[in-house]
This record gives sequence, structure tokens and C-alpha cells, in this order.
Amino acid sequence: SGPAGGAILASHLARENGLERVVSFDMGGTTAKICLIDDGKPLQSRSFEVARQYRYLKGSGLPLRIPVIEMVEIGAGGGSIARVDNLSRILVGPDSAGAIPGPACYGEGNTEPTVTDANLLLGRINPTYFAGGSIGLDVALSETAITEGVANQLSCSPLDAAFGVIEVVDENMSNAARVHAVECGKELSGRTIIAFGGGAPLHAARLAEKLDIKEIIIPLKSKNNIHKCYKISKRIDDDISSVFMAINTEIKNNTIKSIKIVCGGMAATPKIAKATVKYLNNKKITYENISKAKLIISKEFSPLSDVR
Repeated sequence: SGPAGGAILASHLARENGLERVVSFDMGGTTAKICLIDDGKPLQSRSFEVARQYRYLKGSGLPLRIPVIEMVEIGAGGGSIARVDNLSRILVGPDSAGAIPGPACYGEGNTEPTVTDANLLLGRINPTYFAGGSIGLDVALSETAITEGVANQLSCSPLDAAFGVIEVVDENMSNAARVHAVECGKELSGRTIIAFGGGAPLHAARLAEKLDIKEIIIPLKSKNNIHKCYKISKRIDDDISSVFMAINTEIKNNTIKSIKIVCGGMAATPKIAKATVKYLNNKKITYENISKAKLIISKEFSPLSDVR
């Protein structure tokens, strides 16, 4: 999935930069995803919920016992809609304007204020170079939406209202990160944030300030990096499969003499072959032991092994 791919990218960058404790922060148009990474590996879980009655409410779905990357997801993205409730509080999300019609500034018919509208009004987005200049943004439409949707109800200026929207969404994300860390028995202070996605770099500094984090990394061309990381992971996964396919073929044909001999000819995958020999050394060559070996080797070498 996209969120898992982002966590794998952050893990890859953490290892490249020698970072032991990292917070992966991925914010797009609808949601924000936060994942904790220790020693270059994302935290993992053995359970997952599907078909939730309420998307962001834990316990409202069907539990599955499958290995997954552990992360928290909240309804906070560029398209998340802001409003004022009966107690004069600014609320943001979880409903979103999405990509169509999108934020009010897209000029596609939405009149409700969104996080992107607030960022635009505060001057944090260049209206003439959004999406590399492929989409023009209308600041006047953002101001109208913020004024009518938030500022008028609070009797404040549009700029103050926009600041309030951003502060609320930043607090929602930082609070979700705090709760997630506590549930996992981890500390956030002193970690490094790796921020990517359409919205995360805009919000990373304030998030870091709230979480007592001193360092932020924003990868260049993160979309290409995620694709590259996936290709590397897929290649490793294929290499593992090729090693064990060769072993199984030898067993099937009853021609296997030694795991070391089978793996010795695999020059393209020396580390995987060496680890396989080490694990299977002095073990009986059976399909059951081979299957166990593949599972262990996959967990050691393949980032994709736990997110299929």
C-alpha cells in the first residue's frame, strides 16, 4: 500500500543517514500517517482491522491476524474541511474535499474551507507554482471560504482564522503521535522526523516543536524515492524466491547433496545464499525446514515480507 511504501522509504532513509530513532510523517490530501522507526525498521503489528464502521475509530472493524507495519492514521490532510461547532471551537476533518472538487482555491465548486486554503491564505503555498505550476490557485476563493466558514463565526480576521485552522490540525496530528507512541511504549522526544507527501513538509516544523523533536528530514523527489525503494525491495524479494526455488527443485528431483552446493552457485545473491546456508546447516532438509528458513530469511532481508 502507499502508506506502507512511505514507511519503507523512511526506514531506508533512516539507515542511509545512520538514524536510530525516527518518526515517519506522511501527509497527503485526506489523511496523515505516522509510523515509528527504530534501528532502521518500522514498528510492526500482528493484527489489523478492515471494514471499520468508523474509519479512524479503533475497534470498530473486523480484526485480522496478519503481519503489518504499525502506524496511526488520522483525518488530517490538505483537503480536510474546517468548521466551527456550537461551542465556538474550530474542528478540522475527518471529512475531506478530496481531489475533486478539492479545496476552495481550486475553483472547482467547493466553498468550504480546507487546510490547503488556510495554508494558501497564510502565504505558505505559492499560488503560481502549486504542483509545479500545473494548477493555479485562487487566493480570493480561499479567503472567502475561510471568512464565511470560520472567521465570521468567531468574529476574527481571515488570517487569524486560517492560523487557528492550521494550529488545530497540527495539534490533532501531534496528539495522535503522542497517543501512538504511548500505546507502543516508545518515546518521541529526540527522534528525527522524516516528512514527505503533499502536506507533511508544510507542517513538519510545528509538529517537531510540539513533540520536542530537533531534526527534520524532507527527502527530495519522495515519489521517485518511494518507487525506487519499492523496486529495491521487490528485487530482494525475487532473489529470496529464486534461492528457495532452486533448493525446492533439488529436493523434488531428489538430487540435493548439500545446501552449501546449491547456494554456492548463486553469485547474484551471496548474502542471502550465505544466510540460508548458515540457518540450514546441520538441519534435516525437509520442506517444513525450508519453509521456516525462507520466512526467517525474508524477515531479515526483505522490507516487503511483512506488508504483503
